Amino acid sequence: MKKLVFILCMIISGVLFGQNTTGELITIESDSIKVEKTRFLTKVGYALKPVALQWQYAGNIGMHSVGAEWNVLKNVLKAGLILGYVPDSRSIEPLFVGTIQIKYTSKLNIKLREDLVIKPLNFTLNFSSTYGDRFSIYNNNEYYPDNYYWWNVRTRYGLAHDLEILYSFDRKFAKGISFYFNTSTWDVEFYSVFGNDNLELDRIPYKRLFTFGIGTKIYLN
Repeated sequence: MKKLVFILCMIISGVLFGQNTTGELITIESDSIKVEKTRFLTKVGYALKPVALQWQYAGNIGMHSVGAEWNVLKNVLKAGLILGYVPDSRSIEPLFVGTIQIKYTSKLNIKLREDLVIKPLNFTLNFSSTYGDRFSIYNNNEYYPDNYYWWNVRTRYGLAHDLEILYSFDRKFAKGISFYFNTSTWDVEFYSVFGNDNLELDRIPYKRLFTFGIGTKIYLN
């Protein structure tokens, strides 16, 4: 009998202490879920935050292009999104270029001083698409025979290398700025050089394979 009374007392006290002043049961699990949800949203927000903003001149992704890059794996593998623009002074009509980039950055640095380093090994896979009204005529048989352009005239695939000089500092929103020299080669250049027997190469062999550009990046905190 004493054991039964003791058990009943324990159950009643547990119920009483498990209620708040409004008579509602306290759910520790819901607090745990809220904490986990907050942690998840924080991780998502961190993943969506870019690690760098960039501007580039030339380089076959637009006369002027701006974009951002995101960390994918330990600041070695990154993803980038670039929007470029070519004015009508450099083309038949204004062109807009969208480029998705997959970037590999080696941890090899050449230190010039404590806050200034050269990053010599930066490689990028580019997937680029150009938008403009004039591209619609390339698949029109009234202008060109069928399969005259046998490759995709809008979409380009390329490989690029950046030689980057990084200056580090400690500011509220940024931790460094860099300047880089960009060298890239694209599939359409290969089609032109190796698929055209009538092409007369200049004194520098295969220089048409390469496109050059310059740019700058701001690394964010």
